[in-house]
Amino acid sequence: MRSWAVLLLVSLPACFAPPGPMERLNMSAYDLNTATRFGRMDVALEHVAQDAQVDFMARHAKWGRGIRVVDVELSGLRILASDQAEVTLTVTWHRIDESLIRASAITQMWKNDKNGWKLGEELRVSGSPGIFDRPAKAKTAHDGSKPPRVDLGQL
Repeated sequence: MRSWAVLLLVSLPACFAPPGPMERLNMSAYDLNTATRFGRMDVALEHVAQDAQVDFMARHAKWGRGIRVVDVELSGLRILASDQAEVTLTVTWHRIDESLIRASAITQMWKNDKNGWKLGEELRVSGSPGIFDRPAKAKTAHDGSKPPRVDLGQL
């Protein structure tokens, strides 16, 4: 009996270890994308970087109104640096006035700051166009050239 108590006390701290960066990223990405699937943009905005919130809301303006999201599947998480990560997902959706089911692959770029992982930008990389109400803002590099990523999610 005594050995069981010692084993329990030794293993108990391992049960309460704080989540690592990958697990925190996974939880944030899951929460944001589940919230957007069900039209809870107020919840989703908690996981979007402050400087990206206006653009995020404009790009998702039709979600729940003109576009119905059927499913969101997280297909990959990759930490690129201690403060940057990439999340890939597939969104299955259709326009409200159509019955044609579409799928779009999306890559999301996340930033880790003092408040945890926050979505910085997202791009449709393949699949059906029209998932976003408007394309992402074009960002310009310091040398004046455009970044290599291009958002194909135009209507």
